[in-house]
Amino acid sequence: MKIENKHGAPATLVRFAESKHYDAGPSDYTATSLLAPPKIRALEKKHASHLSDDPYESPWKYFSTAFHHLISLASADGETPEERLFTKFNGLTISGAMDLQTVTYTEDLEKLVTIGDYKLCTVYALKDTLKFEQQLNIYAWLVERCDPSATVDKLLVYAFLRDWQISRAERTLDYPATPAVTVELPLWSYEEREAFIVKRIKAHEDAHFKLPDCSHEERWPTESVWKIKKKGGTRAIAGASKLRSMEAAEQALMALDSPEEHEVVYSFGTYRRCQNFCDVSRWCEQWQQSKQWQQSKEDIGT
Repeated sequence: MKIENKHGAPATLVRFAESKHYDAGPSDYTATSLLAPPKIRALEKKHASHLSDDPYESPWKYFSTAFHHLISLASADGETPEERLFTKFNGLTISGAMDLQTVTYTEDLEKLVTIGDYKLCTVYALKDTLKFEQQLNIYAWLVERCDPSATVDKLLVYAFLRDWQISRAERTLDYPATPAVTVELPLWSYEEREAFIVKRIKAHEDAHFKLPDCSHEERWPTESVWKIKKKGGTRAIAGASKLRSMEAAEQALMALDSPEEHEVVYSFGTYRRCQNFCDVSRWCEQWQQSKQWQQSKEDIGT
């Protein structure tokens, strides 16, 4: 990917972005690429020569890379940092690079492995950790497949929350108490892990023949809201632009002095990934059609 510097990033950061700090080796799929939407991965491969990045537009991934490297230098006995494992499976090479593997032994000398993964993420990312869970279970499959003597007994995410606020921690019960937290994820059985991997491989292989659409969830939809507006109008009335359910909207409508002159309108925001975080959205017919649909809804005031 070509590195640009449109926003005045320091030369050191630009050089770091240009340096090669990721090597998947001879992999057909990595844990990360298996989890990517097949459509996005296929379009990225097709348009690779036209892709670019600016370190000021996506700085956190470069900070994360530097952080991973620095913390790996402090590993101790029984800890294996930054190891990439490879395995042949159904004629394909699958690999995954784990941030940290911690090995302990039981009294019966059974080898137990805890897989740890460092995440530089937002507080919001902790509300749905399914992708983290899937990623680390692929790692667990790799560990046990590559070393039959090992048993993975724990999956941990060490999350460093870049947007954490002490003021919110002081007044919100379900907000993280500290700017970094450890989250233990569910560990699937070996059979469940392998079945998931087979499913993801099939999705990507099928995309070679027919490009699928990204799912609603893969596109990161913003929260749907309902609003109340006067019939024939285009704007929501005061205090009724972000109602969280149809039931709440209907109750608010009936509480008006003249409910018959107003109506409830469903409002779907946008797809955050397509709009702000997908490098290939300009070549995606699905996203272009979504934008046209959204524009048509705005033009008629609904």
